[in-house]
Amino acid sequence: MATTNWVKSAEEIKKIEDVLAAPAFLEGRTLTVSYLTRPNIIRQILPPPLEPAGEPLVSVWVGTFGSSNCVGAFAGGWVDVRAKYKGYRG
Repeated sequence: MATTNWVKSAEEIKKIEDVLAAPAFLEGRTLTVSYLTRPNIIRQILPPPLEPAGEPLVSVWVGTFGSSNCVGAFAGGWVDVRAKYKGYRG
């Protein structure tokens, strides 16, 4: 049975910090698509207390990375919509 030692020496922590300070994602393939949608769709998908902000622009990203120096190979994606919270836009 494999065990994980969660306690790290100062040298091990420094090595982890160095890798995370300069991540490298290699052998990547990505696709990004941006489009305008209907404002009511944005209102329906944003969780409270977020509110729509500006034009109803959606950006979708998907990608795969064959290797990295910090998390290994991985695939992922996200969906972005313009929103605001207490007057702050994002």
